[in-house]
Amino acid sequence: MLSFGRKPLYRPLMVSFVISAVCGLFVGSVFRYDLGFLTFIICFILAILNYASKIDILDGFLKIKRPKIYYYDMSTLTKRILLVIFPFRRPQNIDLSSIADYQLQGDYNKFEDIKLPLTMTTAYGLFFPAILSIKNSMVFNLYLKNSKVIVINLSMDYVYYPDEFRQKIDSLQSYLPRR
Repeated sequence: MLSFGRKPLYRPLMVSFVISAVCGLFVGSVFRYDLGFLTFIICFILAILNYASKIDILDGFLKIKRPKIYYYDMSTLTKRILLVIFPFRRPQNIDLSSIADYQLQGDYNKFEDIKLPLTMTTAYGLFFPAILSIKNSMVFNLYLKNSKVIVINLSMDYVYYPDEFRQKIDSLQSYLPRR
């Protein structure tokens, strides 16, 4: 078995709820409670949309377990939003025999680090993993025999564990032989 990335968690949903609740309670205590509730709803929707736009970079998941490959389909915004709200859904799977070819896009021999300022701001600290993932993009494409392409972003795995990632990519040949 070979796995990349991580499965989505409930943490973004809980953080979105707590931040939205704090904003809603603040607005509700200063103004009216119905405005506070409206603020909660708007903040919650915006937080979910924000995380859904980044989930493919942060939670790219791929597990190869003979004779199947398991992954989460994040091809549309609707599927990403559903994955944020229901993160413990079963991943989709395909047979290894249905794969025509695969490709890794990105240079895993060249790791670009980000220069850190002396004093790290909160915003920089929050966006540091996403920025590092964008600079060191690693995308895995699976080309199926029915001409469908499955795109899985493995950048976070590469950013946090570059040596392990290289070993996994090298052993990928034994799981997915080129055709």
